[in-house]
Amino acid sequence: MPGRLTILTLLYPLATIFAQAAKKPAEVPPWNQWIESDFPFFSAAVDAREKGVGNNLTPRALVFPLGDNHFLAYDLDLLRVAVAWKAEDVPFVNASMSVNSYPYQLKKVGGGQKALPKPNGEILFQNGIYPGVGSGSPDFTDSRPPPPTETEVGRGGIHPKLARFLGINLQSGAEIEYEAGSTRIRERFLLEKDGLA
Repeated sequence: MPGRLTILTLLYPLATIFAQAAKKPAEVPPWNQWIESDFPFFSAAVDAREKGVGNNLTPRALVFPLGDNHFLAYDLDLLRVAVAWKAEDVPFVNASMSVNSYPYQLKKVGGGQKALPKPNGEILFQNGIYPGVGSGSPDFTDSRPPPPTETEVGRGGIHPKLARFLGINLQSGAEIEYEAGSTRIRERFLLEKDGLA
């Protein structure tokens, strides 16, 4: 009988500790997620090379959350839609410092091309590495100077006499503005019930 009493005496405090731990609410980080749900866009490098058309790496992208876990990356250098995808629980895997470090509380993500944000989910649409605007016959080549190494894509924007990015107009949603030649163009990306618009 004394052995049972000793075991019960030891088990009661352990059971109390486990019960209190189970009731304890999860700690909320003292900062927000990096991707703010009410902001119309954010900037990031986007690496879609593993899932699709060749060397689809966008060093300077504007990423538009379209709703219902859909995202679109717009390439500022080539004025093209680089990739659109339906994300799984988070929009990126293997993401860079700012995108990934916020939700993982002080766990630093490494640098370099191995740690670039990759779309996490089903790729719905991609374009190759060529300008998204032009005049005359379509040209599906990258006319920018060749990159210094094979692992890099051509760097910099297309020639400003051909086209140039002007900015984002937030007056009527997130509307990008650019010029192609002497023509000013405005584009807005929306999610329709049956796909992208």
